[in-house]
Amino acid sequence: MKKFLASLATIGLCASCGGTSAVTFEEVRQEFVRLDDQFDNFEPTPDTELPQSGSTTYQGAALAVVLNSSGGPNSTEFLAVGRSRVTANFDSGTLSSVSNNFFEITNVPSDLSAPRLNDDPEGEAIAGEVRISLRQTIPGANSFEGGSSGSLSSLSGAIIDFDISSSANGLLGGENGEAATLATARGDRGIVTGMVVVADKP
Repeated sequence: MKKFLASLATIGLCASCGGTSAVTFEEVRQEFVRLDDQFDNFEPTPDTELPQSGSTTYQGAALAVVLNSSGGPNSTEFLAVGRSRVTANFDSGTLSSVSNNFFEITNVPSDLSAPRLNDDPEGEAIAGEVRISLRQTIPGANSFEGGSSGSLSSLSGAIIDFDISSSANGLLGGENGEAATLATARGDRGIVTGMVVVADKP
């Protein structure tokens, strides 16, 4: 997971569910940190161990970022964490997530290392919802690709757009696909917009 966050910096470069969040920033922060630690040892599920039918629902968290190409301490222009729900449908070969209840980090760290979320971050609720929709690249394979849609409203008033038609991917991990990770990113004129979702079975 941290490898994905680090790669965002080198890519080159609807929502109505925030604001009045039913969860607290601390709850969302702790959930992301827990899952990030767990995903340090993420092992993709072998194709042969994936369920052949039915569906699985996961609960987790999302990290959204906007980076500029400066590479310095001020390269992080936006950082937010939110709640995610992920569904793997093995009948249709799809993997999807919906993330909302976002909190923008108001004291952004100088790097994107997830443990920095342990360093007394502060967050304020923002409006927004982002969906990632993926499909198996090969029937029965643990490889999913697709795109994302939605946006987040930053505290500055800027709209962070996640309408990305491609460049999203996902994997299931653990025994029989007990965990899921999805990511989407776009580079445009030196600005990288990205999101990673990590989730496991409740």
